[in-house]
Amino acid sequence: MEQAITSEHQTCAQLVHRNLLQREEEIKALLTDPNADFTDDPALSIDTVQFTKVCLSYGGPADYLEIYHSQGTIERLVYRYSDWFDTATTSVESDSPLWDYARNIVEGLDA
Repeated sequence: MEQAITSEHQTCAQLVHRNLLQREEEIKALLTDPNADFTDDPALSIDTVQFTKVCLSYGGPADYLEIYHSQGTIERLVYRYSDWFDTATTSVESDSPLWDYARNIVEGLDA
């Protein structure tokens, strides 16, 4: 793939679909080439992060914690609040009691 298309005048939101199409073309060519090998793979790294969803309430409204963690360490914590036909998320800071709660859950998963 050529370098990602960027412009000082266009945002990533404006460019994402065009770049996605380019990446799809590249991967399609890779997958259909019988002579391709691992050196043709465009992946620079492959990271595995677990996702744990904790339902705190359901119905309308509902709220959840979305915990992204790897090897017992929380990478990111998101609070999701959903009401009928609407939802919003916000990042949870590491000094929040919700972070401590999520850490206890992750530690329990690894036990």
